Amino acid sequence: MNTVISKEVALDELESFINKFVKKPCLKENMEDTYPDVLDAIMDGFISFKEDGVPVFILKDPIKNDAGDISLSEINFRTRIKPTTLADLAKGLHPQTQVFTLQLRMTAYVIDQPVAMLDKFSRYDYDVINQISSVFS
Repeated sequence: MNTVISKEVALDELESFINKFVKKPCLKENMEDTYPDVLDAIMDGFISFKEDGVPVFILKDPIKNDAGDISLSEINFRTRIKPTTLADLAKGLHPQTQVFTLQLRMTAYVIDQPVAMLDKFSRYDYDVINQISSVFS
């Protein structure tokens, strides 16, 4: 893949995005280690940011239906999981033994997709989605 955006510009965009939405700011020099897949996706041109700073992710490997047509090519993110929504997502789960299931439900909620859709993403796309979703959950 050819780099579309320089690493320095991508780091600036990543820093602006992360520090807009996280509780505790992250230093620019830590961005590459903390969010490596998101940084790569910005550099490769798969992530852009709306005016409000919310990312839009163009899937590297779009999801296709049984007929071979593209059914999902872009991910828009919800920027917050409200406490009542989190309670609904956690309903029926044992908090100490089903943490990963809760994480999957939270990720699916943030991208506004069913949990089963997470299995359909390529490794690259899933890793980027997972890192971005961690900012909002």
